[in-house]
Amino acid sequence: MGGKFINLTSLLTKRHSRQAKKHKPSFIAYSKKEHPMPKMKTHSGAKKSLKRLGSGKVKRKKAGRRHLLVNKSRKRTLHLNDQAYVHSANTYQVNRMLID
Repeated sequence: MGGKFINLTSLLTKRHSRQAKKHKPSFIAYSKKEHPMPKMKTHSGAKKSLKRLGSGKVKRKKAGRRHLLVNKSRKRTLHLNDQAYVHSANTYQVNRMLID
């Protein structure tokens, strides 16, 4: 067999260097000290309308007290003024929105 011997390592490094130039990584790896996990954010609507009490219950306002009050009786509007508590079925979702 007559012919030239090809250095395979030089071919591989050339190929890989071409690919490295074409495909740069889209992210840069950081250590955990530099960039920790992102913080959970409180839901901005929930923090304006709900309040967590010392007992763990969540206080809310009743719906229906914003407009069209002329059609509602005085007794009804006064009862809508009262505070209410979030139902136990919904407390898990509400507590997730109210992360401190």
